[in-house]
Amino acid sequence: MQFNIQIFGQLCEVIGKQLIVENISDTDTLIQTLNTKYPALVELKYLVAVDRNLVTENIPLTNKSSIAIMPAFSGG
Repeated sequence: MQFNIQIFGQLCEVIGKQLIVENISDTDTLIQTLNTKYPALVELKYLVAVDRNLVTENIPLTNKSSIAIMPAFSGG
């Protein structure tokens, strides 16, 4: 499957505003692929959202999944 991933915040400086990845079946594989392709991401904390929901554990991706990555944030 091919995914068009939206990128937000300071992560755009590392990756760009959009990214297309292929052959990804779940979020763990996505994160591993991103960290391999963009080693600077390993040093940054970022969040993955699938279908507008933040992901905290590995989930499968479907051909209809909408994916975004964004810098970690904290409230206060």
